[in-house]
Amino acid sequence: MQLFEDYPFAQSELSAFHSMKKDGNMSTRYGDISSVFERRSRFFHQNISDNSRIIHIRANHKAVIRAIPNDIAEEIIECDGVISRNPQMYFSIAFGDCLPLVLHDPSKHILAYAHCSYKSINQWLHSLIAESLIQEYWSHPSDLQILLGPCIKAYSLELDDISTLDNKDWKDHIMVHEDGIYSVDLISRVVMDLSKLSIKYHNIYRSIRDTGNDDELFSHYRSTHLWEEEWRFLFCVGLKS
Repeated sequence: MQLFEDYPFAQSELSAFHSMKKDGNMSTRYGDISSVFERRSRFFHQNISDNSRIIHIRANHKAVIRAIPNDIAEEIIECDGVISRNPQMYFSIAFGDCLPLVLHDPSKHILAYAHCSYKSINQWLHSLIAESLIQEYWSHPSDLQILLGPCIKAYSLELDDISTLDNKDWKDHIMVHEDGIYSVDLISRVVMDLSKLSIKYHNIYRSIRDTGNDDELFSHYRSTHLWEEEWRFLFCVGLKS
């Protein structure tokens, strides 16, 4: 596994970037709508130089995947993952600890993008969207490049109740501490499941950023444990035109 920060974006048709705390809250669920739209517009203008469209995804912690047509009329869609071949379209999702998952097949010029919370991982969103590329778009697993964006890491995500994760699929990704608190590793679960689909380990790029202790990013976990703002940052991805 390699570092997300070392991914060769300059040589790739793939573009991925995210906002920081200094850019302000990017979620309309936790802020004034007009102010959020103004921040988003400013952020997009700073990072996208062409006339590409921007589609915002409202994720619902499920496993709903949409194939996006080139002539889509909506600017805001509700789903948990998308698949696109359009080189003039970017997708944004608001995050506050969950895992941004990007799958890119440079040989087929296609990308998939998903919002992976533990709830959607429970519903196999990460595997389903990879299987869609492999089975429906004829991507070869060895060609797929995987980006894992900033999220909360196992040493920051401590829970006292894991009843919703109490199944065999999580057993290798939960650590029990002496005080009865559990640490949950979202990344190891996703990487293990994708590896079972023959996706190459060296094609996976993982961000070093941990939202659980990174003061430059927003975190739902910190908002509930340290009383910080319940705000969100954007993670955006698209194919360069």
